[in-house]
Amino acid sequence: MTWKLAIALLGLSAASTVDAASVVRNTVLVDVDVDTSGHATHTAVVTSSGSKDIDARAIVAVEKWHFNPPMVRGKPVAAHVRVPVVFESDAAPNPST
Repeated sequence: MTWKLAIALLGLSAASTVDAASVVRNTVLVDVDVDTSGHATHTAVVTSSGSKDIDARAIVAVEKWHFNPPMVRGKPVAAHVRVPVVFESDAAPNPST
């Protein structure tokens, strides 16, 4: 099964052309410390998807992201954010017997 990473930030979700009933969705909630250059310096799973493999893939994905750190008095500052990472996949079809 191939997983498609759909990022749900700020309540946004990825559009899908697949029937919602046939989609398998797993969400991982990740805490991220972001430095002044926008790189993740520490990540941790807050809420697991129930799969160690999916959780690990979420961490790897988040560590590759570039964030826009907040600005204070015109200068970037380190921040802490919590992001949901949603993995969606078409459910495997049941073979006819």
